[in-house]
Amino acid sequence: MGQNVYTTRKTASYVAILAGCSPKTVRKFADLGKIDCRRNHCGWRIFSEPEKAALQVQKLLGSAPS
Repeated sequence: MGQNVYTTRKTASYVAILAGCSPKTVRKFADLGKIDCRRNHCGWRIFSEPEKAALQVQKLLGSAPS
């Protein structure tokens, strides 16, 4: 108990924290099919590999570490 929701659900908000951008940016790239995600029964975007998704977002934004 007491775990942060963002670290347990692997949502767009969690990926945004890892990527250093807004959740809206993550959702936009997911909707465009640029990063992989699936939807849960509530319609939330769930990322099975949030670290990989964050790196993809950074690359798309041109801010990936070299």
